Amino acid sequence: MMMGLRPCIPLIAALTYSATLSNIFDSLVFMGSFWLGSTAYVPILGILAGTLTHFAILHSNVDRIRRISGIALIVVGLIFVNQGIAYLFSIEVP
Repeated sequence: MMMGLRPCIPLIAALTYSATLSNIFDSLVFMGSFWLGSTAYVPILGILAGTLTHFAILHSNVDRIRRISGIALIVVGLIFVNQGIAYLFSIEVP
């Protein structure tokens, strides 16, 4: 349940491989390395996002950002509505 409804395939593969290792130390080292490799890019992305946001705020006005965000929200909303309608029509009634 902790992985959610759409589990991470690499995590499942790592857990499966970790369960087949001969001792607990090897399993801990492997899972620690997996964790380190999968989270090493998160601080870099955070710094990059902050830098790009600061750059965008300096070089554009707030109204333009609001307009672009509104258009993006409308497009995403239409996509979700389309997927919901397609799901409703794909359900078979017994």
